Amino acid sequence: MPQWLSSERVAPVIAFELISDAPLVLSDDVSWNSSGGQREHRLGVDRWNGSGFVRRGLGRRRLRRRHWSVVGSSADRDILVLRLTGSRSVPHGLDVFVRDGIEIGDARSLVAHSATALGLTAEDFASLTWLDRP
Repeated sequence: MPQWLSSERVAPVIAFELISDAPLVLSDDVSWNSSGGQREHRLGVDRWNGSGFVRRGLGRRRLRRRHWSVVGSSADRDILVLRLTGSRSVPHGLDVFVRDGIEIGDARSLVAHSATALGLTAEDFASLTWLDRP
């Protein structure tokens, strides 16, 4: 995802919380360090639509929607792979989330050896860019 590959947004973190399980609704907090060194946040609400989630931002970003779905996870749930549809401001893509406390090198190896089980094609895996943790 281009927004994570520039020096303007560093050390991204996403946290999900369950709001409701019937219907399934999550809150999310996407945060990062700005180029000025401050921690910034984008809050959203994610609703299950039967085949994936629809994310809406909060406040003035409420009109922005993003569709995403889980394509795979490791057996221990330490790695989660999401496929995101494009929007006007962001292209479609993949996110591989690694639970806090898991070494990135270990996660890379696991994804490399379990790509198909995680829902990744060879092309998907080849397209991944791994971000270092601060």
